[in-house]
Amino acid sequence: MGYRKRRSGWQVAVGCAVFVFSAVASVLHAIEISPVISARLYGGQYFFQSEESSLSGNIGVTASPAIAFNKLWTLIPTVSSAWRGTKSVRDLVGGGTILQQTQEHSGNLKGVFSPNKFWQFKGGGGYKWTLLKETKDESWGKGLFDSLKPSVNFEVERFVGLMGYAAEDASVRLGYDIYWLDFKNFSSLESQNKDLGRENAAAKTLNTLNHGPYLSARTAFPFLGGQKARFEGAYYFTFRNYDEQKIVVLSGDLSADPRRDKSHILMSNFTFPFVFTDSFKLLAELKGNLSVNISNQNNYDARLTRFNPNFYAYREYSLGPNFNFLLGGAPWIVNAGFNYVRKNYG
Repeated sequence: MGYRKRRSGWQVAVGCAVFVFSAVASVLHAIEISPVISARLYGGQYFFQSEESSLSGNIGVTASPAIAFNKLWTLIPTVSSAWRGTKSVRDLVGGGTILQQTQEHSGNLKGVFSPNKFWQFKGGGGYKWTLLKETKDESWGKGLFDSLKPSVNFEVERFVGLMGYAAEDASVRLGYDIYWLDFKNFSSLESQNKDLGRENAAAKTLNTLNHGPYLSARTAFPFLGGQKARFEGAYYFTFRNYDEQKIVVLSGDLSADPRRDKSHILMSNFTFPFVFTDSFKLLAELKGNLSVNISNQNNYDARLTRFNPNFYAYREYSLGPNFNFLLGGAPWIVNAGFNYVRKNYG
């Protein structure tokens, strides 16, 4: 006659706990965490015509601990927070809106799958909260143009070796962004009078759904003294849907068609290294951008009885150098630069 030993419930529970703990410990032992924290503190001074200049500061912190589970999978969470005390101008409702102070807080999570050294597949999402002050006595969180921005992103990157360099020195990226902009405090005063016939006749005319495919490439190329210079170029296309904003027609009335904007952005960046001594180096950058916004929205100025077609269309150019001086063995980094921007409305 056989004999079977019975185990009590607590013995089974302890055995399961030990198994789970061992499995988790084995996984955690294989995980590699590479934390990166960046803190920025800048002074800033702005100059506006017929106003006294003022000196203020800009503060920002970014934390991104990359978590590598194995050679195939990596998880990259990123948290950032920034405050800008200097005045700035943003294009919110056509033309520029002057802002006294701004805050931006965001969190993002990206997963990276690397099946080999030539391919990477990335996907993730994030959430951004922007707070804007138009006047000094305005309370944070009550700004008319405060916005929420949930987003998702997909990207594939192909690494290629060019001019004798390793594959990681050159790559091509193709991606797609989808994001929503919700101006939670904004409700147009014109929406209280439906007979005005202007583009802000609805309440949430600034809210948008945005689709943005993009293509970018980077590569290294030979430079002085056997150094590697770098080039990066990118093209971004964004399609913006203003579902609550109707088109203004020549008569001053509103059509049934919603506003649709198309944005094209070309970016280029050259980086040149100069090694003078082991303790004195320079990274010089030259950046140039071209932005074109095409909008089917018009404007009717009732006071002047004038129709303004393509009211929100513009072209913007920017160009400027940036210099990063690396001092000492650590090194200390001193940055200086200049950027010229010109924006033309039709």
